[in-house]
Amino acid sequence: MPEVGDIVLYRLVVSEFYGIEKEKKNSFCKIRSLEGDGCEFKVPYENVSIHMRTIPNTNELEELLNSLKEMHLYQITRTAVDKICRPVINSFDMEEWMHLLLSLFADKKRAGREKRKFSQKEAMYYHILMQRFISIFSYVLKKDNMQIEKMLLDKLEAAT
Repeated sequence: MPEVGDIVLYRLVVSEFYGIEKEKKNSFCKIRSLEGDGCEFKVPYENVSIHMRTIPNTNELEELLNSLKEMHLYQITRTAVDKICRPVINSFDMEEWMHLLLSLFADKKRAGREKRKFSQKEAMYYHILMQRFISIFSYVLKKDNMQIEKMLLDKLEAAT
């Protein structure tokens, strides 16, 4: 369980766990996004283990990137984008998120090769996943967002 003062991932948003607040019979963890968006969250204490985890270390992130080559691609049909993507986005599981990012990257790449449009819904999910991972990797690896984006794109390219 993270402690006050820890940097954590809250729903895969890099955040600071900065306090505990009691209201009547309930306790809440107070969390502040470190991504410059000014968001603050009050999470019921009993839900912390579902939505909040310690920030991954460099080794965990390297393992995640190294697992890309073993991941099979989701088959995302245009009529089932939400049905496939939404449960993954709601899971807050980094490995599943990376799996989905790889699948969307492959679809985007294929659309470019076939000179067809990458669907707007797929593009939306792709953007969400990339931004989350750029933030996480930037924080952990202490590199700027552009360096991280290039690194992620290189790894995704190598895996597809």
